[in-house]
Amino acid sequence: MEIPDFLSAQVRTGNAIIFLGAGASRNAQATDGRRCPTTQELTEKLSAQFLGGKYKTAPLNQVVEYAISESDLMTVQTFIRSLFLDLQPTTAHMKLPRFDWHGF
Repeated sequence: MEIPDFLSAQVRTGNAIIFLGAGASRNAQATDGRRCPTTQELTEKLSAQFLGGKYKTAPLNQVVEYAISESDLMTVQTFIRSLFLDLQPTTAHMKLPRFDWHGF
């Protein structure tokens, strides 16, 4: 990927703000080889765990609300935590703090 000269200069001088979407962690892996779930995968896992597989194609926020109503907030949060807990940062994640991002 070619980065425009102007953008490179802004990053070098600390004038750029970093903005990452959910996909920024997609390549993170756990020690057992599991990858960070996509939004759809997370929705499906929540559906299977709390809703008997129902609503697996519904929006994530809706499935989370249904899961909480079927159990409780802490149980759902603990389940989600277990999916992300062992993920290790990628090489790209490790490089991010090396830059002087504006606002930090």
